[in-house]
Amino acid sequence: MQSGSFRSFLLRLFFVMLAALVVVYVDKTLLLAQTASNILLPIVVGAALAFVLSIPLGFLEKIWFPRSKKRWVTATRRPVCIILVLIFLCALLAALALLILPNFIDALAVLAKAVPEYAETVRVWIVENGDFFPELAQWAQQVQINWTLITDSVVQFMSSGSSDVLLSSTASLIGGVFGGVVDAVLSLIFMLYFLAGKEAIWRGLRRRMDAYLSREHVAWMIHAAQCANETFRSFILGQCTEALVLGGLCAVGMNLLRFPYATLVSVFIGVTALVPMVGAYVGAIFGALMILTIDPLSALWFLVFLIVLQQIEGNLIYPRVVGTSLRLPGVWVLVAVTVGGGLGGIGGILIGVPLTALIHRLVRENVDARLKAKGIAPDIPASPDRQKSARKAAKKK
Repeated sequence: MQSGSFRSFLLRLFFVMLAALVVVYVDKTLLLAQTASNILLPIVVGAALAFVLSIPLGFLEKIWFPRSKKRWVTATRRPVCIILVLIFLCALLAALALLILPNFIDALAVLAKAVPEYAETVRVWIVENGDFFPELAQWAQQVQINWTLITDSVVQFMSSGSSDVLLSSTASLIGGVFGGVVDAVLSLIFMLYFLAGKEAIWRGLRRRMDAYLSREHVAWMIHAAQCANETFRSFILGQCTEALVLGGLCAVGMNLLRFPYATLVSVFIGVTALVPMVGAYVGAIFGALMILTIDPLSALWFLVFLIVLQQIEGNLIYPRVVGTSLRLPGVWVLVAVTVGGGLGGIGGILIGVPLTALIHRLVRENVDARLKAKGIAPDIPASPDRQKSARKAAKKK
């Protein structure tokens, strides 16, 4: 047996034994994976933040005295641009918090006061129209809700009844807050480290790949890294552009239709639009609740307006801004959102869509290469430009 084939046999045997151990000790494997994920969480979060912030960082570095070759300019370009990016990010988050939180708290207070009136109005309407649903009308006629008693009970529970629970969980609460603060600080440190030395980190990884892997594997990994960079960058830029467009259209439409809280709701819808598919529903619920505190009928018309806007955005804007750059079919976007949301919540949704697009692209390239090696023409998806060219060629014929 040749050394290369023997090494391949040992490698396959190792993976088979590893898979068997994972199946046999699945509980311990899951516990080990959870522990490893908790340990690696600051590194992963720091790397993700560094990748997102590298986009505006690269833009600033191109306009920060790009033609200057002075030593102090080149030495301070990266630190100064990192500081400017962080200042802009903090200012943006502070502006969003100051714009959304106070108005949201006021709207919740108004809604809490209006709930008893709405509930009583609905109950009276059901009783007056008891001929259509007699059982429900009979129940509504008998029920009497004492909202003052409910409020007093909630306040009493929060002040005294829950004290034992709060005291018993104080230690775990402090530990959780401390752990979260430590993870956040470590994530920021890793983010700054990755931003400051991303070229040096890549050179180190490249040297180690060249040392331990074959040229074919190194070439494939570099290609996969380039595809991942293009896919995730296109997704981030596309989602941000789509969020700005959707928020702007919502602001224009709400002001024209004279809906209350136009600026606040538009900003919130633009922010939630960063999350594919799910964010639209969250923004709709938030906006409807805010407008409900002023005028229930306007809240209903707002939902109608947002449904129409979502249809326009989903069929005209999103495919051109995000869908074209990712080249991912709609069914796979739905699969990515479902699986990613189930595994990792909102973070899983944000990572799942571009990750699925990356896997889809690499698999498509591998399939095309295998078909080409067998002499079979690959099935190239017809893009809008390709369809237009095909129509022009058909007309010429």
